Amino acid sequence: MEKMRLNRYLSLCGIASRRKADDIIKSGAIKVNNVLITEPGLTIELGKDIVKYRNKILKTKKYEYFIFNKPRGYVCSKGNESMRGNVYELLPGKLKHLKYVGRLDINTEGLLMFTNDGELIEKLTHPRHGITRVYAMLLKYDLSNNNILKFKHGIRYNNEFYKFTDIFKLKETKAGPYYILKLKEGKNREIRNSVKLFNNKIFWLKRIEFGPIKLGELKLGQYRPLTNSELSELKKLL
Repeated sequence: MEKMRLNRYLSLCGIASRRKADDIIKSGAIKVNNVLITEPGLTIELGKDIVKYRNKILKTKKYEYFIFNKPRGYVCSKGNESMRGNVYELLPGKLKHLKYVGRLDINTEGLLMFTNDGELIEKLTHPRHGITRVYAMLLKYDLSNNNILKFKHGIRYNNEFYKFTDIFKLKETKAGPYYILKLKEGKNREIRNSVKLFNNKIFWLKRIEFGPIKLGELKLGQYRPLTNSELSELKKLL
C-alpha cells in the first residue's frame, strides 16, 4: 500500500495546503484510526488508515491533469476580455472547471497545463520554486554574443528585472533564426520585452516545456491527459 505523510494527505483531500495542514494537525482537529494526532510528520497508509477531520472521515479528492497546445489569438482567461477568444472556448465542457497553469499571452503558442490540484499550481508557478520553462522562438535577426550574455546576466526593463538561465541558437530557417530559451520566473511579457530592448522582433513564440512536462507532438488546439510517467515526475516536485 502507498504510504504518505499526513499533511500531504490532508492536502489531497482538499482541506488545506500542506503548510496550513501542519497547523490544523497541531490544533488537534485530526484523528487517525480514532487516535488524536498532533504530529504533522506522521506517515499513513492509504486504503488502510482512517483519517478524520473534526470527526468526519476524509477521502482524497480526484485530481485531473491535462496538457493543451494553445494556439495564438486566445487569452488565458475564463472571461471574455474585450471580446477576444479565451482558451476555455477550445476545451470540452468536462474540462472547463480546471485552472490553467502558467499564463501565456495572446500571441504565444504552446504548452498550457490544466488541473484542479492547487498545490501543484503553486509549486509550478511561484518564483521561489524555480521551475524551468522552455520556449522556442523565431526572431527577425540573430542575437549577438553580447545580447546573449545580457540575457543570461540579467536585463532591466522599466521596473522589472529579467534573467534567463540559457539561450542558444538551434538552427537557421528560411523565416529567420530559431532560438531556444530557458527561464524560471515567467513574468508578464518577459521574453517579448527583453527581445524588444535589442531592437529585434519575435515572429513566433512557443512554450515547449514546463518543468518535467514536454509538449511533444501534440497538435495546436488539441489536449490530452498526462501519462502515468508524467504524473510521477510531477509528484516528485511536491
